[in-house]
Amino acid sequence: MELFKNQTTNANGVTSGMLKGGFSTMFAYGTFGGGTITIEMSPDGVEWFDSGLVVTTKTMANLDVAYRMNGIKIRAVLSGSAGADVTVLAL
Repeated sequence: MELFKNQTTNANGVTSGMLKGGFSTMFAYGTFGGGTITIEMSPDGVEWFDSGLVVTTKTMANLDVAYRMNGIKIRAVLSGSAGADVTVLAL
């Protein structure tokens, strides 16, 4: 699922549908423009919480593995960037 695709501005990404629990592989790649990508999670799509998964100032592919609880939504948030062009995938 794409959380961002060629994101160029600081913003919240697409909100996923409800996810099943288990391990998830997150790919974040592209030009970060000095920015930070944070993965947030939510039980209802209204209140968002930091998942502790953060990718900072990378210009090459990143791979992180995270465990997610059953029945949550996730989104990526890009902040502090200038000239970014990043894609974030959750598999």
